[in-house]
Amino acid sequence: MEKFSLIVVAAGSSARMGGVSKQTLVLNNIPVVCHSLIKFNKIGLINDIVVVTRSADINLVKYYVKENNITKVLNVVAGGETRQQSVSNGMRYIDGQTEYIAIHDGARPLILKEDIINVLKNAVIYGSSVLGVRSKDTIKEINEEGFIKTTYKRDSLIHAQTPQAFNKKNFIESLNHCIRNGLDFTDDSQMYEKMGYKIFFTEGSYTNLKITTKEDILLAKSLILDIAEKEKVDG
Repeated sequence: MEKFSLIVVAAGSSARMGGVSKQTLVLNNIPVVCHSLIKFNKIGLINDIVVVTRSADINLVKYYVKENNITKVLNVVAGGETRQQSVSNGMRYIDGQTEYIAIHDGARPLILKEDIINVLKNAVIYGSSVLGVRSKDTIKEINEEGFIKTTYKRDSLIHAQTPQAFNKKNFIESLNHCIRNGLDFTDDSQMYEKMGYKIFFTEGSYTNLKITTKEDILLAKSLILDIAEKEKVDG
């Protein structure tokens, strides 16, 4: 069976949270970053996990990992100045024998186990896969003056989420290409796209929100118990 190395990116500056590390905030008695780690830890396709976080949070995250018995986390390391740099740092510590790499936002604590499994399986079938949801809204592009320039066809648009999963060899090639050419992307799949590789869309859940603002914390608190009950019922 194919195995995945997972990088959980939890190194953001949390500027929109007033500088408070959103990954270490407690949500339903569990730190935000640990919610997804606990789920990934129980999935057989996941071989090893590296958490990339702020230097100031490394010891705290290690403590949380130990307290929650997240045994597949082998390393907690410092991130870089950008997301791409943080992913690059994490890649240095993954198991060299795995065939696939998965990347997840540490600030997405509401990820469903079912969605994780689906995106990992599709990555094996298609070589890569990105979790996401279809756009509910009409998306418009504006010009520099603030006037609407273009309206996009909603049926072809998705909101990309994580996890995102890739053939490891191809992902390393894509990452190295970006580093050599001074390219820096905020979405991991953009690196893969840049090399011309196809990426399969795996439809996920609208509840898989990324905690970015204080309002997101309130919303997550209102959803977390319902999600836990749903997964308990679904097995």
